[in-house]
Amino acid sequence: MKTSARKIKRLASNTVITGFAGATADAFTLFERLEGKLEKHPGQLMRACVELAKDWRQDKYLRRLEAMMIVADKSVSLVISGGGDVLEPENGIAAIGSGVTSP
Repeated sequence: MKTSARKIKRLASNTVITGFAGATADAFTLFERLEGKLEKHPGQLMRACVELAKDWRQDKYLRRLEAMMIVADKSVSLVISGGGDVLEPENGIAAIGSGVTSP
């Protein structure tokens, strides 16, 4: 992978920012799914993320993806995993990927 690869994308008219840890092709699949959920549930980031997590866990193709996402807007930061978890970090700060260290 190129060191300059970007796995960060703005969605919902630049009101939501999302980042991804995992394969880049998988990232774009999940970004598209999340964008669809945000269009279906405008202004409801938590609901859109929960719906994405449900799909990710139940869909035959998506559930094979080994990845994590961070999704944030001006009021909340969330971590989404392929296991169906939607987590809100205690301090509003989230990190994923190989460079993350535990406190």
